[in-house]
Amino acid sequence: MKLLLKIFGIISLLIWCCVWGIGCATVDKAMFQPPPASYGPSGLTTLPLADGQTAAAKFYANPDADFSVLLCHGNAEDIGHGDPFHRLYQAQGFQVLAVDYPGYGLSSGTPTEASSVAAARAGYDFLVKEKGIDPASIILHGRSIGGGVASQLAVEKPVGAVILESTFVSVVRVVTKVPIIPIDRFRNLKKIGSFDAPVLIIHGTADRLIPQWHAETLFKKAKGMKELYLVEGAGHNDLVPTAGEMYFRKIRAFVEKVEKLPR
Repeated sequence: MKLLLKIFGIISLLIWCCVWGIGCATVDKAMFQPPPASYGPSGLTTLPLADGQTAAAKFYANPDADFSVLLCHGNAEDIGHGDPFHRLYQAQGFQVLAVDYPGYGLSSGTPTEASSVAAARAGYDFLVKEKGIDPASIILHGRSIGGGVASQLAVEKPVGAVILESTFVSVVRVVTKVPIIPIDRFRNLKKIGSFDAPVLIIHGTADRLIPQWHAETLFKKAKGMKELYLVEGAGHNDLVPTAGEMYFRKIRAFVEKVEKLPR
């Protein structure tokens, strides 16, 4: 009987390990779906990564800017797709650095949670060390899966503020609503309570991919100065055009409040 129980225990452990391994591989592949590169090498900044890979980035300078925005994009897009948005941001009085994750655009390597954060970290270092920008003047803006990248970087590095747009409590909870810790990724709910930077959470009320409750749950957990901006009728991929001019108006108003905070 003891031998049978032991064999059953070993089999159960093996099955669990197989499920865990398959789950991890499935989550990683589902998280990152890089499209073919939408841009060429002209005007790029190449950021070296610690593992020998490189991340492609584009810097939109604005000598009159008081704040620099480090943009962390969504899943099935690269910095070329985001170029019109980056230029709009620049026109609003900000400097912008957009970084592609490994495996995206002209960045080398393979996209994972760790490698995407490493690329954003390299972008942060570029702003601070190469451009001489005060960390208190850096705003992390993460959209969708980029919210996970921005949240992790906010835990690691001092920043002026964080903007989380159309992002989630965690990756697996987009599907299950229930946390499955061993295979979960980008556990933003845990991280948002671990940094003190002011945070603006933007979300569409008609987002069917990542429902509104994710934003509301993150907002409740956030510490310090925080704001929730719900865009009525906006889905996951049409938030900016649905919000119209109110989108940047809300961001500017938030940044003005951040600017008045003691540093």
